[in-house]
Amino acid sequence: MASISITTIDFLIELSVNNNRAWFEAHKEEYTAARENVIGLTADIIKRLSLIDSSVADLEPSKCLFRIYRDVRFSKDKSPYKNHFGVQLGDMKKNPRRSAYYIHITPEYSFLAGGMYNPDTAMLAAFRNKISRDAVEFLQIINEPTFQEYFTVSGEKLVNIPKTFSKDDPMADYLKYKEFTLIHHISDKQLEAKNSAAYCAKIFESLHPFNQFIDSIAAEIK
Repeated sequence: MASISITTIDFLIELSVNNNRAWFEAHKEEYTAARENVIGLTADIIKRLSLIDSSVADLEPSKCLFRIYRDVRFSKDKSPYKNHFGVQLGDMKKNPRRSAYYIHITPEYSFLAGGMYNPDTAMLAAFRNKISRDAVEFLQIINEPTFQEYFTVSGEKLVNIPKTFSKDDPMADYLKYKEFTLIHHISDKQLEAKNSAAYCAKIFESLHPFNQFIDSIAAEIK
């Protein structure tokens, strides 16, 4: 069973205080080993999660990792490298409106995530319309006990309900969201445990119904 090695966490700690090309080049072997470690965890999660969600079955683990190199062209922070590993299970390049599972690995602040992050105007409008129209379905998903146990809802919100909806809409509070991000924090010890991949897959399994809800919306948008 795959898990994150303590040496991978140590590498990220060192990188955060030595974020420069000279140090990185001198520690390229450690980076390569850490990257392969994350790929191994990703492969194990995909294998387990595909039993529940067939859409991830054909994903290539190495292609699920985001580059560690930062795009600093428009940033005041010119640090050349990210101090974390990011993994996305879902081909957002082909269809950016579809759902995905996200793994963020950084010392003392790792998390698993999903939901609807930074949606375009059409997707956000369709999401609001669907939760207003199909409130029962939406509430059944987000009020499911394991969903409530594992996930915290976050995301930027409007002060007032959008003008296209009644102020008395029972879903008013949810309609204010400009994005609907679901976060589950995971400790370094949990990532390093032998059952790490199984644990992550279990968390993502509870996210699957919400992802199906998102995908049903995306399928309706041309």
